[in-house]
Amino acid sequence: MIHPSFYEARELRPVKTRTVPKDEFRTAYYNWLAEKAGFPYMKDTYGASYDTLREVLVETPFTWVHPMDENRAYDAMDYRWICRTLTGFTYEGQPEIDDDIEGWPPSVLEVLMGVAANARYMSMTDSDEEFWFWIFLENLGLDRAYDGSGLNATVIRNVLRKWMERRYSADGTGSIFKFPPKRAPKGFKDKEIWYQLNDYFMANGY
Repeated sequence: MIHPSFYEARELRPVKTRTVPKDEFRTAYYNWLAEKAGFPYMKDTYGASYDTLREVLVETPFTWVHPMDENRAYDAMDYRWICRTLTGFTYEGQPEIDDDIEGWPPSVLEVLMGVAANARYMSMTDSDEEFWFWIFLENLGLDRAYDGSGLNATVIRNVLRKWMERRYSADGTGSIFKFPPKRAPKGFKDKEIWYQLNDYFMANGY
């Protein structure tokens, strides 16, 4: 599913493009995405710096066990398209299509934001991607991974690896979807992320 930001970006008047080196685009893109995720807000509002968490989320490629979770990887391609549409930036050697998964694997940050965007759409409320992104981090226990908390890069990587390898509990503990007691559906761990999100919404009454 393509998240709503994709359609919003399509309505914008195309801006003049500027081609920059790929590394320069990556830096600008991840800064843009981190702002949408609320990292600057957390620092300005609560004085909590999450630089290490952000860095690990950017540097960790998203991998999947369930074959259908590849669809979540393609959500990352949407965000790159949106960024190019909004900023006018493109990068040298950019492929004609947005599906540059092999040349530039999607990061965990992009995938979590993609799932958050779909959650925003499903919730039919005024919530945005930032809200759901931090809900998912809270479910992973990474909302406490501010700089100086003791949850260093190694710990964060282990948490993300456990989630991606589906080594979490049947009630979602260790996953981005944590269920209330006795509310986790049967077979939750065997479902693709999209259907896990649907189960999560139904169990929590969203």
